[in-house]
Amino acid sequence: MRETWVLIVDDNEDCRGLVRLALEQEGFTVRVACDGREALAKLEESASSRCLVLLDLMMPGMTGWEFVKAMRGDPVLGDNPIVATTAVPEDAPCGVDAVLQKPFDLEKLVSIVARYCSRAPIAPQAAAPAFVPHP
Repeated sequence: MRETWVLIVDDNEDCRGLVRLALEQEGFTVRVACDGREALAKLEESASSRCLVLLDLMMPGMTGWEFVKAMRGDPVLGDNPIVATTAVPEDAPCGVDAVLQKPFDLEKLVSIVARYCSRAPIAPQAAAPAFVPHP
């Protein structure tokens, strides 16, 4: 099974940088995009590989909701998993695989990414679940 890379989609540069640093330190291959349009372009460039999308919902231009609709409607890109990152989990769109509530703990983030990238988490989580599955 080929390794999954991670695409961080967030309009907040500080958030993108922090998440990227945390994931790269754990050995994940990471790319970033500042909005949905840039994210779709990056996915199309690497359409032959599997990608986990960490998606902020509130962004200018193409929002997270619009991105999910566009990505899920694409026959090539639509099967990649999406984890929405939001302060209001109940607002997450249908079509996401999981929701990570902001603010989130970096250990929980790494655990979720490891799960979707077919890796065992670095350390087991003893507390509450790291994510909320989304139908």
